[in-house]
Amino acid sequence: MMAPCQQKGNVASTGRQIVLQGSLPGEGVQKGQAVSIEVMADDGSHSKPIKLTKKIGEGGEGSVFETSLGKTSDYVAKIYARSKLIDTKIEKLKLMMSKSIALRGVCFPVAIIKNEKKEPVGFLMPRAKGVELGKSVFMPKLLQQKFPSWTRRDTIQLCITILEKIEHLNDRGIILGDINGQNILVVSPTEVYFVDCDSYQIGNYPCPAGTVHFTPPEAQGKDYSTFLRTQAMENFAIATLLFMIMLPGKSPYASVGGASPAENIRNGAFVYESNDNSKVPPGKWGFIWSHMSFKTREAFVETFRRGGEHFAPEKRMNAKQWLEIFKAYQHGIDHMLARDPMAMDIFPTRPKMRECRQCGKMYVPDPFHYMPICPECAGSKRAGAWGKPSYNTARDMQIEAAYAAKREMDRIQRERERAVRRVEENQRNVEHRRWLNEVWKRYPCKNPKCHNTITLYNRDQARYVGNKRLPEYCNDCWQDTPCKKCGYVAAKWMHDERDGLCKKCYEEEKRKSATALTSSIKYQQKNVQQSVSTTAKPRVSNSTSNNSGDKPDGCMILFIIFLIFMSPLTWAILSSCSSSF
Repeated sequence: MMAPCQQKGNVASTGRQIVLQGSLPGEGVQKGQAVSIEVMADDGSHSKPIKLTKKIGEGGEGSVFETSLGKTSDYVAKIYARSKLIDTKIEKLKLMMSKSIALRGVCFPVAIIKNEKKEPVGFLMPRAKGVELGKSVFMPKLLQQKFPSWTRRDTIQLCITILEKIEHLNDRGIILGDINGQNILVVSPTEVYFVDCDSYQIGNYPCPAGTVHFTPPEAQGKDYSTFLRTQAMENFAIATLLFMIMLPGKSPYASVGGASPAENIRNGAFVYESNDNSKVPPGKWGFIWSHMSFKTREAFVETFRRGGEHFAPEKRMNAKQWLEIFKAYQHGIDHMLARDPMAMDIFPTRPKMRECRQCGKMYVPDPFHYMPICPECAGSKRAGAWGKPSYNTARDMQIEAAYAAKREMDRIQRERERAVRRVEENQRNVEHRRWLNEVWKRYPCKNPKCHNTITLYNRDQARYVGNKRLPEYCNDCWQDTPCKKCGYVAAKWMHDERDGLCKKCYEEEKRKSATALTSSIKYQQKNVQQSVSTTAKPRVSNSTSNNSGDKPDGCMILFIIFLIFMSPLTWAILSSCSSSF
């Protein structure tokens, strides 16, 4: 039985485990296994019986099942494990259901799942689809594989889509808390799904989980289940999520040669556009950062760097404010593309182009030798106070030679890495082909007249996953074979079961055998009757003899029956009868 929620200060206590009197639906079912388990879905005002149809997932808290609701199982059920069935979780689910959140893409609880004893065992929620943010957008190689046509325009739209959903939830007093790349699934820039919504913070029920990268300085090192997150803590996680989308998977506090992310967060050690640019991640990360709009970069710097305008918890920007910045970024896309054709590349290969202060042309600045004018102006007399008369000084030539040597070394290193990857990929392919050719199952053919063995290899497993039956007959038994009598073609195993005849001829032979057997039996019966009548004629006896002479002699009758059954014809008829049946 459930106990009422006990309060501990302003945070709901852990609660007590629910001891079920009935069964736990789906307990012991393997992932991918089809089932048909009837449960009750109760949304507080209505109850409806539904069925769990297939187990599609399993985690630390329980299992997820497809249900019979909708044509394509539009709703799934999360069934808690016995050890995770806590009374406060059920009370929290009821509170969440009272909010009536019906936002597309937010898999919010809509009903409580009960067993046959009407005990709560889980909840019903909309079905999610897509790939995890952490296994696509946060990993550059997977991002290019799963969304090869994406540009920076798409990542900006993705941020807007996510911010709109977060703003909707925050406005209704719901704190996501555990914002990370595993709890957001991406289908397209305009279609995302929020999962694991039962862990959201609502009322005095805290979010018991969290991730170091998304935890603000004031909450680092704390047990997430012992305190209630504030909107300021949520705002820090929102800013971190946006940064890791725009710089795919790169944490704002992950610096080269720096301390741990938790220590950098506490110290506010955000190195982008700081006084110490030696720690800025080199290469593509610096290029990505330089191509972002000025307002977006400024917002990140003021939020993450100690002393910034929005660094203090109470001054952090919320989802609505970030939404305004990214919509402005989206509005200025065409202007940025006109100034730099690489402005919308997710992974640009050079710094952002700048406008020359002398001639107004766009040029690519040298990150190691920056000047506010283009190289043409720097080599002319118009350079003025910003440049040198020429780039062809001894120092410039040395620097250019050093750059050329570094570029060549980088090229050689890339070629070596590609060669190693090719060798490793070839090895994987060889091992995979060898595994595909290994024997998976071997068993005899079902046809008793065939002595072949059916062999299935690992490559055949995909054809028989689920409830598909394995083949019962070998390939030889499936060869087309003509009927011995009429020539009708069918599989060999079918004819083998009927002594080489098709079904029609086989049944005709059975009818003929039965007719011949019936005629033979009638003929034998007629002969027996004639023999008995001949043998049983009345004897001539004296008047003094008794009446036994009026009946045939019993010994004679037995002798005649014995002769009939011992005749070859009788045995032939009986043998044909037994073979036909």
